[in-house]
Amino acid sequence: MKIENFKISITGLGIIFYSPKATEHIADGEKYLLENYNAPEDVIRHIYEGSIVGIGTGTPGDFYIHIYQEQYPDIKEIEPEYALKLCLQVTDNVVYFRDLYVLLRWEKENSEDIKIDLENGLYEIIVCSWLPKSGIRGDNQLIEMYFNKVNSLPKLFYKGVPSLILSINYINIILIMAQLFTFMCPFRNDIVSTICTRSGKRRIVRNETRTGRAFGESTASYFFYVNNVYFMHDNYHGYIEY
Repeated sequence: MKIENFKISITGLGIIFYSPKATEHIADGEKYLLENYNAPEDVIRHIYEGSIVGIGTGTPGDFYIHIYQEQYPDIKEIEPEYALKLCLQVTDNVVYFRDLYVLLRWEKENSEDIKIDLENGLYEIIVCSWLPKSGIRGDNQLIEMYFNKVNSLPKLFYKGVPSLILSINYINIILIMAQLFTFMCPFRNDIVSTICTRSGKRRIVRNETRTGRAFGESTASYFFYVNNVYFMHDNYHGYIEY
């Protein structure tokens, strides 16, 4: 396991990370954000490719990033308020972390940009964060990122830009309400067989497949599984333990 820590200050509303090959097609001074990374579908395309991966912070500010390699988070222990699942293609054994707004008028990386060394390959990334004690987003906010090498990029499902805005607790309320109408929800029986309640905690009784859809197309939520913990993703903001 390798851990790296750094602080990034941004003036934009998000953080991007990528390997140089993913941006080699962008001309110096090109307005890439407005032309190619503005609409949600454009951002999502980059995220699915694992090329220029963005995280919406909803605010400028200062963020402390903790990078963990070859380790999955112990969700029950760290209890994140926000969580996302992303992916990345790493080339040149390096990953840069930059302000989203560098895409407004592209400038190639320089010696002052933050980067980490990472072995080439495909990665699944779990992102966890918490609202600062001040209650102000971006006020030295902690973000933990867990990079794990995989044989193929995970299949992600987003309808909006992945962001650290809607908290897990809020999503939890939505899911509790949705459970009242489970008899109306078209579960895919090849993936999720039953939802039940034990000792006051929600659990999933599943088949062998580890990813599934639930609560129909109206909320379009998805399950994913990591380190013996289930998460649900609302397609707009993040994954939660379920």
